[in-house]
Amino acid sequence: MILIAGGTGRLGTLVVNVLVDRGLEVRVLTRDAQRAGLSNAGVEVMAGDVRDRNTLDSVVAGADIVISTYPAATSVLGYLRRRGRVQATACATITDLGAVCFWAHPGIDLHLVMHERLVVEVEREAGAGSARVTRPLVARAFFQPACQTASRNVQLAVGSS
Repeated sequence: MILIAGGTGRLGTLVVNVLVDRGLEVRVLTRDAQRAGLSNAGVEVMAGDVRDRNTLDSVVAGADIVISTYPAATSVLGYLRRRGRVQATACATITDLGAVCFWAHPGIDLHLVMHERLVVEVEREAGAGSARVTRPLVARAFFQPACQTASRNVQLAVGSS
């Protein structure tokens, strides 16, 4: 089972949808389960706060991997992983090109970064081999080719030819 910390945010929702589409069992930790808005089959929503150790222990139980899409959750997860409180593999997403010190943690096993420039910065914070480049974590629609008319209209709007 894969636990997503930050799974109800913009990025977290995308990650949840990709995992569910692949038939994987997903659990989401959110502060407010009623507002989570996740209606996907195969998603278990658990209310709690990543900063509450008691909540985290029960939410992490049974997880094979924990993915954080939120910097505050990454810091807590990395801290707990380094102290042996979280046994599951810990993974974090880093989408911001700045302030890597807030996104990277030496207790995280793998940081998924969106640009190769971030690998060196993350590894400086979290250790050698702790970062891998992945394609941007965005909605599928961004990877679909746009029609030529729409593309030309965008080019005209931004002043390129």
